[in-house]
Formats: sequence, C-alpha cells, structure tokens
Amino acid sequence: MNGNRGNKKPEPKQEELEFIYERLDRLSDAEIINEMEEEGCFKLRTKGFFKRRRTELAAAKKALVKCEDSTSQNKHFERLSERAEKILDYLKIFYPYANNQTIDFELGERDDTKTAAMLDDYRSQCLLTHLQNEYSELKGLKYWRQLKIEQIDQWSLIKILGIKSDRAVFKGECDICKVFSQQIDEEE
Repeated sequence: MNGNRGNKKPEPKQEELEFIYERLDRLSDAEIINEMEEEGCFKLRTKGFFKRRRTELAAAKKALVKCEDSTSQNKHFERLSERAEKILDYLKIFYPYANNQTIDFELGERDDTKTAAMLDDYRSQCLLTHLQNEYSELKGLKYWRQLKIEQIDQWSLIKILGIKSDRAVFKGECDICKVFSQQIDEEE
C-alpha cells in the first residue's frame, strides 16, 4: 500500500543499538557514521536516525533516574519503618503511660546511651518530620527525647508507630525526601 515500505531500512538490532548508544554522548553523528564504516558490520544510517536515537536515549536516561530515585525513596521509607518499629518497641516499656517525665529523663535514669543516640540520630529525626506532617499533635515536638511519657497514650503514639512500621508509607518531606525531589526537578 505505502510505496516507501520497500525503501525503509530494517530496524536496528540490539548489537547495533549498543554500538550507537555507547557513542552518542561523546561523538557527533558524522564520527559515529565513520566508526560504523570502519567496523563494516552495520548499515549506514541517516542523520534523522541518529536524531531519533538521541531523543530516545535522553528519554530513557530521565526514566531511569526517576526509577532509581523512586527505588531510593522506597528504601528510605523502609528504613523509616524499621526505625518506627524500634521506637515503638522502646516506648512500650513505659506502659502504663502515666508519668509526666520526658523520655530524656527516663533515659538518664536508665543510663541508656545507646537508645538516646538512636532517638537523636538523623533517621529518627526524618521519621519525626514525616509523622509531624501527618499528625498535628506531634508538631510541637522538636526531638523524640522531649516526648512526655503521658503523651504516648494521649497521642495514640503506639498505634501510630505500629501502623507506620507495618505500612512504610509516609507523608510530607524530610531532608532526604527533599533531595529526591530536587534531583527529579533538576532532571526535568
């Protein structure tokens, strides 16, 4: 039906595409054509062919960056979920939750420097930032160690941390999430 079909060159095979894609970022079309002639194993292609390949390569790179960022963010959320579980396990030891002391006071009483360090580290702060975006009662809390034991029950914190550790889905952005967003924005 279409008279041009007989003149159309066959689609490139994987070996040819690999040869071309390896060179697109560093060579001009003419230089790639010269190398193809030297190799002698590929049909010569037009400038339009190379233009389409450059467009495809740019689109594929963007897609791969987004996939990589998404995977990294999923790993970040998994780590936050694990941290929520650790904090949840720690907070359960204070049941019943009637004491007006802060977690910091209790840590001092127990001489628990390992837990204190865990509550102060960057991942715990990221978790707190995400939870504050979702639960307004946590907004006034600057650090986990400022948490008053009676607030654990008042805020249903055990339930909140349990849900978050199970689902690994978080709202809002912590500093790490902002970096993911910036990387995606810069690529677009």
